[in-house]
Amino acid sequence: MSSMDIDQPLEDIIKAKGRTKKGKNGGKLQSRGNIQPRARHPAPAKATPVPKARPVGAEASKIIISNLPGDVNEAAVRDLMQSTVGPVKSVQLHYTSAGKSTGVATVLFRNKGDGNKAHAAYHNRMVDNR
Repeated sequence: MSSMDIDQPLEDIIKAKGRTKKGKNGGKLQSRGNIQPRARHPAPAKATPVPKARPVGAEASKIIISNLPGDVNEAAVRDLMQSTVGPVKSVQLHYTSAGKSTGVATVLFRNKGDGNKAHAAYHNRMVDNR
């Protein structure tokens, strides 16, 4: 097939380029094109960079609260955070597919830095003796 043979379907041209043929060198197979031999061992994987910790003094506006009792709802979390930390933009309580609370809530505060305040006030603390 010549390189000017454009009347053939693309699939046929691709198949023809990958074919090997016997040459005049004693029946050894030769390949068309510039094909590099495969490496015997794969290249070592590059190390994944570790995410940097947020710098001291960074102003967080979102926190995740865990280990909440099953009867706690979004309104209760919102009321607690607004009364003790600051204005809340949203509260999202997480549920299983069966509709049961997972005991995890995400709170997004309106003001930067309020996430840090909430963390300082409630990290590893019991609320309502629970």
